[in-house]
Amino acid sequence: MNVADGLEENNVYSMVLAENWDVIAGTDQGISICSIMGTEKKITNLGSRDGLPDNYIKMILPAGGSKYWIAMQDKGICIFDNALHTFSLPGFTWQSGQINALLNVGQSLWIGTETHGLLKHSTSAAQLDSVQSADNQSNIIPLREDRERTLGV
Repeated sequence: MNVADGLEENNVYSMVLAENWDVIAGTDQGISICSIMGTEKKITNLGSRDGLPDNYIKMILPAGGSKYWIAMQDKGICIFDNALHTFSLPGFTWQSGQINALLNVGQSLWIGTETHGLLKHSTSAAQLDSVQSADNQSNIIPLREDRERTLGV
């Protein structure tokens, strides 16, 4: 699928297979939800006009059920509900710049940023904490969890 099929933008930065078998794609023009029914393609484009805080999507990550974490270039994170096509913000103000990586581990969402290092969002509370790395690294790109559930950057 591409712009000729109705995709908002051909530059896709993140994709996730939704719970209903749709593909949710993050672009620099918002998100595109791609469905195929038989031979018919259907694309629904959602952006700032639909409540998305920032159109430039860096990453999409499952949050459980029909909900997905959306990492944005300038406006932090939000939750997208694919069943309702709605967006909601966590209970804090984002002031940490561009997000480069997300990792959902238990009740914590780990956030790697370009200039503010590693952050930890407690998903059970509206709390965002800075995590000091051993080498004072501020530009976090990859985040990984190993078999022992240890976080690697």
